[in-house]
Amino acid sequence: SLEHSMTEQVKDFFEFRKPYQDTIRNLINNINICNRQYVKTGEEGYMVRRAKYVKEVEELKTFIKEEEIRLGYYK
Repeated sequence: SLEHSMTEQVKDFFEFRKPYQDTIRNLINNINICNRQYVKTGEEGYMVRRAKYVKEVEELKTFIKEEEIRLGYYK
């Protein structure tokens, strides 16, 4: 049935993203730590690291999206 194949597609979609979720969560946690430490200390190094983490999250999300398109998740 159409409903079953849609459910399978959603399941596959989340299975594909699953391996990346912890990495993304860790990067976002690091961004939050940098925000807090920068506010506390005013140390510019935290903003430099924060920018690096933000870039990593963006690159990873872009990669995931491109792979999902290539694998045909958006039909």
